[in-house]
Amino acid sequence: MSIMHSRLLRGLLVLATPAFVVACSAGSAGSAGPAGSGTGDGGDGGAGLGAGPSGAAAVQIVTGVQGGCARLQAGGVECWGYNSDGELGNGTAGEPSRPVVVTGITNAKQLSTANFVTCAVLADGSVSCWGQSGSGVTIGVGAVPVVVPGLAGVEQVAVGSDYACARQSDSRVSCWGKMSASKPSIIAGLTGVVDVALGNRDACAVTTSGDLQCWNASDETPKPKGVPKAARVSLGSDGHGCVVLTDATVACWGRNADGQLGDGTAIDHDAPVAVTGLSDVLGVSAGEANTCAWTKSGAALCWGDNHDGSLGNGSLVSTGHPSPVTGLATGVVELSNGSGSACARTIAGAIQCWGDDGSGQLGDAAGGDSKSMVPVPVGL
Repeated sequence: MSIMHSRLLRGLLVLATPAFVVACSAGSAGSAGPAGSGTGDGGDGGAGLGAGPSGAAAVQIVTGVQGGCARLQAGGVECWGYNSDGELGNGTAGEPSRPVVVTGITNAKQLSTANFVTCAVLADGSVSCWGQSGSGVTIGVGAVPVVVPGLAGVEQVAVGSDYACARQSDSRVSCWGKMSASKPSIIAGLTGVVDVALGNRDACAVTTSGDLQCWNASDETPKPKGVPKAARVSLGSDGHGCVVLTDATVACWGRNADGQLGDGTAIDHDAPVAVTGLSDVLGVSAGEANTCAWTKSGAALCWGDNHDGSLGNGSLVSTGHPSPVTGLATGVVELSNGSGSACARTIAGAIQCWGDDGSGQLGDAAGGDSKSMVPVPVGL
């Protein structure tokens, strides 16, 4: 997830060892899918409203700056939250109290969102994007989805602050936007890619050999990050990133002023450091100054900044250690962490969100200056 502005307030960071034990089940089925792909599997379903207008459950969630989107089982997409520049993709402005259907998207395979722009990979391998025009990603107007020219055979799209990348069927990556070329161009020297993630002016890719290769706006040459046996990667909007390793542990690097690296300190690290007390992890989502992960047993945990309640643990106290999300000890198959809010998808297809709700980004019709420190169901 990406954002162009910084938070003005931070919560109190607690660095003491947390008084809890993370319980995991080694027998749970499933594997982490590409960042934001929603292919992970988990435990029993949770509560919440998950069926869209077609009666189908949600199969993927993505959250960005003050909003989110859900991909439904039938291929449609619904979005909610901030909508001054067409972020909801239905050709209107204004912020409705409930999620709305994105115009013309009926066969989406995967979604990614960041910084007021969302993109979808369609069943034919093309990519359509909508949201803030002039972002460098939408390539034109964006109040409704617009096809990105020059792309074919796309399997995954990743959106950053003002650029995007697509992983194609030949396992190479094409990028476009303000950090790269104005139209999709292949990243030289990068092959065998199985996952790609973008942050705020930086990008990383995982290869078939488990190498983690990263590049940024000032140097587009991918370089090894020094992570052994990487499986999936996620980049936050504040300059931190995290990777799930093949041993189901998590390592993070970058900014750590709010404990978002999960090592129990507030010290920045250029090299990845292990997240303490976390194992049997299926996926990770780095947001703005905080991080969330879900485990094989379906548990959701978050750490880092919490002044908007975005850790979902019923408090506003930040922490440098993984903290269980209230009511989501089982059943979670995907998490998406945005700017001040986060959402979880359960095995039943329900979506629950928590944190800041100032632009209706929790999808619960509350909005205004409200926030929720615990998960609430999204009214799809």
